[in-house]
Amino acid sequence: MARLVSVNVGLPRDIVWQGKTVHTGIWKTPVDGPRMARRLNLDGDAHWTFLSDSRRIVQKDLDIAEYTDPVHDPIIPHVIVLEPGLVIHKIYNGYWFFGRPTVEELRQDLRAVTRKCRLDWDIMTAELKAAWQQGGKERFYPYGKTSAQTLRDERRGK
Repeated sequence: MARLVSVNVGLPRDIVWQGKTVHTGIWKTPVDGPRMARRLNLDGDAHWTFLSDSRRIVQKDLDIAEYTDPVHDPIIPHVIVLEPGLVIHKIYNGYWFFGRPTVEELRQDLRAVTRKCRLDWDIMTAELKAAWQQGGKERFYPYGKTSAQTLRDERRGK
């Protein structure tokens, strides 16, 4: 049988670590007595709000409440693989652990998404070979550009 040995909380603060002052919320200290478990954290602990939905807006909009636990109101975990333009490629329902995608499944999904959006995915096609020989190098990624130029162009939709 498992038992809870210690509860540790801490707000972000400056500490000296290896001779440098760093700002961290990872540094925690043990507490005495019970602590209330809230939607985002424990009482007295830092509020890390990235990727959080404490008001359950997304949960309600997508109807992904785990209705079997109305006391804690958890969200059924989902993994959504998106194509460019936020088009849904695949959704995994992770209510059961085995419903969650493996690293290999995600790799296969990202391969399929990349195949759809990269014009030069299969450079062995006769069409792409002919384009290259005729100087049509703009179809090949990221031919003739630095990584910074490529990222800037992609952000601008070029």
